[in-house]
Amino acid sequence: MLRSMIFVLTMLFAIQAFAAIGKVAAVRGDAHFLRDNQLLVMKVGDAVEEKDQIKTGVNTKVQIVFSDRTIVTIGKNTDFSIPQYVYGNAATSKAQFNLAKGVFKSISGKIGKLAPQRFKIKTKTSTIGIRGTTYIVRVIGSETSLATLNGATYMELNSGKTYDVPAGKELVYNVDTGQVTIQNISTTSVSIDSQTSDGKKTETAENGSNDSDEATSTVATTVSSTENTSQNVDTNSVKTDSTTVKVVAGSDTYSSYGYWLNQTTQEKTDPYTEAKTGYAATTPSVLSSVITGQSSLRYAGNLVAISGTSNVSGNVTMDVSYGQISSGNLQFTLNGDAWNFSFSNATINTNQNTDTGYSFSTTSLTDGVTGSDFPDTYSGTVKGRFYGPNAEGVGGIFDVNRTPNSGGTASNAKGSFSAVK
Repeated sequence: MLRSMIFVLTMLFAIQAFAAIGKVAAVRGDAHFLRDNQLLVMKVGDAVEEKDQIKTGVNTKVQIVFSDRTIVTIGKNTDFSIPQYVYGNAATSKAQFNLAKGVFKSISGKIGKLAPQRFKIKTKTSTIGIRGTTYIVRVIGSETSLATLNGATYMELNSGKTYDVPAGKELVYNVDTGQVTIQNISTTSVSIDSQTSDGKKTETAENGSNDSDEATSTVATTVSSTENTSQNVDTNSVKTDSTTVKVVAGSDTYSSYGYWLNQTTQEKTDPYTEAKTGYAATTPSVLSSVITGQSSLRYAGNLVAISGTSNVSGNVTMDVSYGQISSGNLQFTLNGDAWNFSFSNATINTNQNTDTGYSFSTTSLTDGVTGSDFPDTYSGTVKGRFYGPNAEGVGGIFDVNRTPNSGGTASNAKGSFSAVK
């Protein structure tokens, strides 16, 4: 009998551990879980489960630490839910947070790095995406706002228009007027204590905030949501004409990737990849020993594809065998078209100066849909270099043309990518 009870208790604990996706780290004020149609008082140490809905009251703040180390701080008078959360590898990880009303701040964890294209925040009027960052989302009345403290985010309205939000900027969308306002972050933007019970904002700064972004005077640029306009990230540097800025679209441990943006025309051009601070392109001598001596190396990561004023995320994989790219694949959907192409037959130049040049380049491109009887036609170039002390990462750029098998109009996409072993 005792053994049976122990077995049952062990199974119950195992089920609870499996169901938990995070833990409540702090609670100040009145907060509840709505779980399986039951309202449960929230306490420090409580497990958080997928499908949970979290409701906070007046003068309330809750902090949750998820399994992937994503940290979410929920403000007062907020209705926040977690319809989807899976923490696995780059292929399986995904998360979705919903905000019906109120405010929350988040510091991205590992899912934001492994699979940023599958980490979404949903409101009634928009979908918000991240690229590894710290951000605040607020829904008050007819307004939805997104403030980016670090990194990069974007907001896609239900109408289909997408706006990138740079670090240090806040986007405010009013669904009643259709206006999109992009402005410098203010005291209100960085506070999750800035919503009163009647739905108005106050100017009280968040207590204990460790954000490096200081409050600034608001300088707003308002555009109609019907215009083909996208405000983008001024992250690190500016070209000599002072209108073109570098946008970091994503990164991993060893490298980052992105594109250059003309702030006047919103044209996205010149994709790039580069080593992150503290790392460099793998030296030729190390690259030679690591790459040529391995029969099988697999890299996997993410990409950004650009065309005109559009940009989207996607996936990349690459296999290396005895000093040659045996196969690689890039996938994304751009302007409604699915791009899926493979590249191969690229010998790695281990003697090249990889700090300034690319260590592989290929024009051998084919349709990546296995077994397709009517393949699309791809042409162009994929090239890249390796990063890290022992070629742990790879990054590159591509410039590719696609002619659909239906005989439709050919199109072009450029982009950049980053992947790790």
